[in-house]
Amino acid sequence: QKWGANAFANYKPGKNVDLDLTLGLQRSDAQKASFAPKDIPLTTNISSTEYINLAAKIHGLSVRTSFLSGMDELNVGSIPNGYEYQNFDIGAEYALKLSDKIVVTPGLAFQHVNYSDEGYTVPGDKRTGYLNGNHSIATTAAFVRADINLTKNWRFLTALRGDKFSTPDKTTLAYEFASTYKIGEAHLVRAAITKSNTGSFIAQNYANFDDEPMPGYVISIRANKDYDLLTIRMVELGYRVKVSKWLQVDMDLFRQTGSNFGAYVASEFAPTPPFPPFSPTQMHYENLPTEAVQTGGTISINVVPSEKLQFKPFITIQKTKVTNLPDAFVSVEIMPVQTYQNYKQHENTPAFYGGFFLTYKFTEKLYFNVNCYYFKSHKQYDKTDPTGTSEQGNIKGKVLMNAKLNYMPLSKVNIFVNARNILNEDSREFFG
Repeated sequence: QKWGANAFANYKPGKNVDLDLTLGLQRSDAQKASFAPKDIPLTTNISSTEYINLAAKIHGLSVRTSFLSGMDELNVGSIPNGYEYQNFDIGAEYALKLSDKIVVTPGLAFQHVNYSDEGYTVPGDKRTGYLNGNHSIATTAAFVRADINLTKNWRFLTALRGDKFSTPDKTTLAYEFASTYKIGEAHLVRAAITKSNTGSFIAQNYANFDDEPMPGYVISIRANKDYDLLTIRMVELGYRVKVSKWLQVDMDLFRQTGSNFGAYVASEFAPTPPFPPFSPTQMHYENLPTEAVQTGGTISINVVPSEKLQFKPFITIQKTKVTNLPDAFVSVEIMPVQTYQNYKQHENTPAFYGGFFLTYKFTEKLYFNVNCYYFKSHKQYDKTDPTGTSEQGNIKGKVLMNAKLNYMPLSKVNIFVNARNILNEDSREFFG
């Protein structure tokens, strides 16, 4: 169950000044699969948040700032359980129109997040919390975007961004170089080269808890404040053609490479006997030499035979290659010689997926929508099944179909009926 409330306010004191204020709160209670590492199949989760957001546009200057405060209880009635968090961020950018063909937008951003489980733990007992403390991460960023119309038909977009993190104490660079070119009125080609990084996460930096899977056997889970952030590099080529006034086809080829993956690895083993060989007593977060390369293509078709009907099918075919995946997640500090596997066809991502959107407008106020999504059977990885041989990791292909009938008697009033999973697909989508 869930409930929430939101409020909005807008103020325009002048032609070139616009202020927007939003604030709200929500609470949700849900039953879901337990948060690791506890082996409880189903537990109650409670989440509540309050937020305020202010956005301002003053001539070419855009400023946005927000504050979010919340609480999550992950395993109500058991331990580890909950934590509280606060997130403050502010960003500003200014659009500089250097000419009719060139717009350059520099900007600055700052974010500060704080997580604490101090009110939910027993002091001195690290089994009762995930962080067992109060921790923060701050991020300062600078960026610039440029939109350049080289000719009437040729457009070039570029963006650079640098992020300085407090933890880990590192600076990352992200970029995008993209271009589109129109060939007549019916054809458009595009290309892009990008690099992006994940943000810095509390768990990797500050995890500090003990897991006791059985009486007398404790595994200490510790963070790592000096690791490299996951990086994705991508090359993309696209082509769009307007076959007729009611038919449009869009094709896209992509290749993306992921590096700097990480995992919690064993850094200390229990004595044998009495414990079985390779029973970890301590684990910490560490980068892996693993690299993943995903190559694929997408085609979508947009059919609009009349003002009342739109049909848009799409399909993506992809192949994932993984190299240097360790046979066991053990730190090289205690096991210097390790073996790694290479997979030319990695089965943890579906080889293809697709679907369609269908909308029929009976009148200006009444329309019907159907959306359908399909993914091919594949395997999912879990730390309890590193070799991928368990039946629990086999995910069957499925078709998910939803429908919606919507009526708008007034411009700001919607009356609708939703039907979800109308084919009654009940096979699981996750490891378990």
